[in-house]
Amino acid sequence: MPDRPAWIDDRLQPNVRNKLTQTHVVDSMLESERPFFSITQLEAELKPDVDRGTIRNRLTELQELDIVTEHAYPGVSLFHIKHPESEWPLSPEGKRALDGQTRLDTISITDLLTLRDTKAIDTIVTSGAYLAMLMIFLSMFMTSAGISAPIESSHGVLTAALHLLMLVISILLLRWVVNGVRNSKALGALRTGGMF
Repeated sequence: MPDRPAWIDDRLQPNVRNKLTQTHVVDSMLESERPFFSITQLEAELKPDVDRGTIRNRLTELQELDIVTEHAYPGVSLFHIKHPESEWPLSPEGKRALDGQTRLDTISITDLLTLRDTKAIDTIVTSGAYLAMLMIFLSMFMTSAGISAPIESSHGVLTAALHLLMLVISILLLRWVVNGVRNSKALGALRTGGMF
């Protein structure tokens, strides 16, 4: 059972005669890692199995109690807990996480060496995999085009590290140039009154 915020407990109307209670819907939404739900997603989360009409009735009640909010889009309605201290669809924890630093900003060398912060390590590994795939593609292109490697060393690991460093610096420079072009276009559009 999740830690239900006090403001939700104060608003819930217990009715044990219902097959699906308001409390059950709210707890299922709080337990899940997703910030918002369609009826189909809620149907998959809720146990015991209940029909869509019952789920819709509980969601309507929760909307009237100002606990849940609905956002309608073409073909689907999304529901989320209406946390009073943050914007949709973030929980207070999600808002704090976005306002704060990323895991990579706060990872310590101890956490890295002892493999404690698994999400940060997963991010590092994923980034490394993408960079490795990009380097493989670049090496295949350079080989087929007859271009020699820009850096050569007697030690393969040093060569790979220097190539990776050059690639990362190139990506940062490219990002800097692209952002500069985008900003100048946006500034020009604002001066002329155009849309971008």
